[in-house]
Amino acid sequence: MSQVAQLLFGRGLKDGAELTEADWSGFVARELTPRFPKGFTVIDSVGQWQNAQGAVTHQTSKVVEIALPGDSDDSAKLDAIVDAYKLQFHQKSVGLIIAPACVRF
Repeated sequence: MSQVAQLLFGRGLKDGAELTEADWSGFVARELTPRFPKGFTVIDSVGQWQNAQGAVTHQTSKVVEIALPGDSDDSAKLDAIVDAYKLQFHQKSVGLIIAPACVRF
């Protein structure tokens, strides 16, 4: 059975600004494309989450969907992408969902 990964990237930055499209494009070119060169889909979205104080917050987000190729290092590649985003853009977390899927192109 094939698997699909969804990565959930918030675009809100620590200083209250928002990650620019140029910064996002650079991240995709450096971190996503080399690891999954056969392709993926990027979706603009708005995320909602509850912070530690209980307040509900909204922010623009990017969802990346990848039909995983089934390589032994898929998980390591996803972890590297998550770690890079958190480090480069000072994020506390990046959502990662991996689910079984029936994939056909």
